[in-house]
Amino acid sequence: EPDPPPPPPPDPVALVITRPERGTRHDEAKIEVAGRVTGGAAPTLVVAGVPVALGAGGSFTVEVPVETGMNILVTEVTDTTGRKQDRRAVLRGATADANSKVDDALRAKMSPAGLQKIADLVAGYVTNLDLQGLVPDSGDFHINDIRHGRIDVRLTPQNGKVRARLVVHDLHVEVSATFDLLIDVTLSGSADCSQAIIEADLVLSATRNGGLDIAMSNTAVDLQGFDYNINYVPGFIEDLFTGWVRDYAENLLTDTLGDFVVPALFDPSVLTQQVEILGTTLQLGLEIRDVVTNNSGVELKLAGLARAPDAVHPGKAMPSPVSSPQAMGNGSHLDVAMQAAMIGRIVHAAWAGGVLDLEVGPGGIVELPPQVGLPLLRGALGQAVAGFPNTAELTLQTRPLLPATVTIEDGERPIVLHAGDLLLDMRVDGELVATVALDFVAHLALDIIPGQTISLVPDFDVEAHADVADQPRGAVQEVVLETLMATFAGALPGLVADQTFSFSTDFLPVPISFTAPDFEAEPAGGWIHVRTNLR
Repeated sequence: EPDPPPPPPPDPVALVITRPERGTRHDEAKIEVAGRVTGGAAPTLVVAGVPVALGAGGSFTVEVPVETGMNILVTEVTDTTGRKQDRRAVLRGATADANSKVDDALRAKMSPAGLQKIADLVAGYVTNLDLQGLVPDSGDFHINDIRHGRIDVRLTPQNGKVRARLVVHDLHVEVSATFDLLIDVTLSGSADCSQAIIEADLVLSATRNGGLDIAMSNTAVDLQGFDYNINYVPGFIEDLFTGWVRDYAENLLTDTLGDFVVPALFDPSVLTQQVEILGTTLQLGLEIRDVVTNNSGVELKLAGLARAPDAVHPGKAMPSPVSSPQAMGNGSHLDVAMQAAMIGRIVHAAWAGGVLDLEVGPGGIVELPPQVGLPLLRGALGQAVAGFPNTAELTLQTRPLLPATVTIEDGERPIVLHAGDLLLDMRVDGELVATVALDFVAHLALDIIPGQTISLVPDFDVEAHADVADQPRGAVQEVVLETLMATFAGALPGLVADQTFSFSTDFLPVPISFTAPDFEAEPAGGWIHVRTNLR
């Protein structure tokens, strides 16, 4: 008798996950993973790192833990015929209203040296002002001319206040007045002051609507070396001139300090900004919640929000933890610290506004090079593109099911963005041929360009994975396609990296320049710092 024929080889092992769905949001500490394994020879199954026994017909159900934030559940089956893997994202703990404020979003501290640098810039600004029209004429008294030398401004932070001192050097005022001495008589004269000094306390506090109030109190004026020169007039006329000129000089100092110096220290427009990313506009808003002034400087605590005016993806955001930066300043003039939760809200707003809803291909945000098209991917797409000519148009469209999460870690690129279940639809001549699910971890630093703006240039390092999620037109070469699409996913953040985010000081009357900027992370508290000196 001839030997019986060998048994047919087993079908390749296959894996189908039925729960959870892709892009799942979850609030519990555990989640159920269910699915079915078919084919193969004695396959072994591992779910989230734990071996799982298969039930009847290859079905399985298991509960696995999930942590707060982005979780990638990896289910893997292996046997002699091969290995199949499914990666899908679960976002746990996203319970905050995406339009609500992050209570402790930003801290900004100006050191005494930085405050004095601002004072020096303000002094140069007010020195060039035309002071003659600052205080109007009074009655029959008129200002004919006013000249002055340099103006010095000193700002000294103290407990609960900033002590301001303004000195006008070599003040010279020429005045005239008309008196009725039986007939109208016009007299003129001049007054000189070697140093006209005003000192006042500036008390900084947050307003109810989130602005900054700077109240001036305890004002004292000292006119050193004051003298006037009016000849051939009775003494009472000289006294009239003297009193009026003194009043004028004191009012001039008070108005210069209150109307020019104080407004130059802060402008409320800095609290609202618009950022455009890949054609999508995001609105950023800040509210001052608290102001602390002491001998170490002035520190502001701000709440913040980020929103997309035209949201295309609804969904709640990650809540903001309660923490404080360990140290502010570290010897710099200005230290601006941002909480990871605020960065997360900006990223969430970008997701909601459709920044990651990209189309790559003809007419898309990025054109594929001529050599990159259907011929390049035909082998990987296999039966899915049967019947299409090589000249057919290939487009790639992304559908982000979940917003990315943000954490701060040690390393050269400490801002970590984790995105999962970013679906990539592959279309040929408009027809869907395959869908790949992407997840990637982007490690981000900021290159800071000094000058009259702080320009933040993202610097990415990306780890990407791809997982075939749908094959509506036929089987694809999964391993090859996943490898190619993982490479594509690694390039996605580069599209955003080409964007430069600039924060300008053009809205202030004082031209501030930033020097020696430094970017530093504080992983323990979840903060990043941008520290810079002023010039």
